[in-house]
Amino acid sequence: MAEYFVASEALGLVVAFSPKCGSTSVRSWFATAVEAATGKPAANEEAFLISPQDAASRSGAWKVLFLRDPLRRLVGFYSQWVVRNETLWCFVDAQRRLALRGKTFREFLLALDHAWKHGFPLQHHLVPQCEKLAGVEFDQVVAVEQLASGLEDLNRRLGLAIPAPHANRSRYGTKFTGAACDSPPHRFREDGIPSPECFFDEETAALARAIYAKDIELYRKATGLPVLLDVESSPPPLGD
Repeated sequence: MAEYFVASEALGLVVAFSPKCGSTSVRSWFATAVEAATGKPAANEEAFLISPQDAASRSGAWKVLFLRDPLRRLVGFYSQWVVRNETLWCFVDAQRRLALRGKTFREFLLALDHAWKHGFPLQHHLVPQCEKLAGVEFDQVVAVEQLASGLEDLNRRLGLAIPAPHANRSRYGTKFTGAACDSPPHRFREDGIPSPECFFDEETAALARAIYAKDIELYRKATGLPVLLDVESSPPPLGD
């Protein structure tokens, strides 16, 4: 979902974003922008958090939504929290009943499908981006795959000159060979992580598209961009 809504009265700005959707980079940019506008460090992010209802009511603010290709987001989650760091968020549901340690990408999606079909609350990295957006009209939508140019546009609107950060950016393209969707995490630790499309075959693509159908529709409509697997050549990956 749009898990986080942050606002700055000094900037006249509301920003909405989700985990694994450029969130670390967006947070960094927002904190730098607030400091530029107020002369004070924005050390406490909680002071800027608002509810979706509050965001909807701020008619004078410029509202920006950051969206990520839902299929790339899934690979980003798997790469970060199953492959690289299996000690923190390596599970599907909020109750941590469906653990992912040692799971392949296919096993991850099957567990996610089980949780989705049985109504298990998903942990925040996996909740659809489209949730909590009802009633909020955004003035600008930035695709995470085009984060640098999106932030440049926002900088110009606000009269700022803040370089686009690329925190936690995923690096793909390695010596790994084989079926990525059926390979255990330790293979990627040894040989690196292949590009996102390598994780999808007919079954895994169908699972992802079913679970995140609304996110896919939102992403295509709001950004005008295809999602992964729509076309042979898609925008380069970027992930937080």
